[in-house]
Amino acid sequence: MLYVFGEWTLDTQRYELSRAGRVSRLRRKAFQVLAYLLAHPDRVVSKQELCEQVWPQQFISDAALESTIKAVRQAIGDSGREQRLIQTVYGQGYRLIAPVEERPESSSEDEVMALTLEPPAAPLLPDAAGEDHSLAPAVLADPPHEPTT
Repeated sequence: MLYVFGEWTLDTQRYELSRAGRVSRLRRKAFQVLAYLLAHPDRVVSKQELCEQVWPQQFISDAALESTIKAVRQAIGDSGREQRLIQTVYGQGYRLIAPVEERPESSSEDEVMALTLEPPAAPLLPDAAGEDHSLAPAVLADPPHEPTT
């Protein structure tokens, strides 16, 4: 899945966070926290829910969670003061406030099928005067001969 938010794209299959074509690597837990917040945009995700999803069957301190949120914010250029993308709802949890667009990522098999189903484009050739008429494809076969009488 691709999540596009602000200037950023999170690719959950490639495990990459990118901005303007530049890839940033996130630590595993920071990546998982960001992915979970992106999957649940515009609602408050409680600290407990986040911990259960990212650290299942483990107890972690509030300090560890806050440290992970800080790493996510630093990676996406947000801060605890500005909170342009991730908002802290004190005593409750966190909410992603940037608009998020989800794009299912096509598999390489889908891309291969699309390429094999498309007919090849007719080659374009210059005319006798050497001018390129790019809108008109060249005729490759001889026209049928008309019978002469």
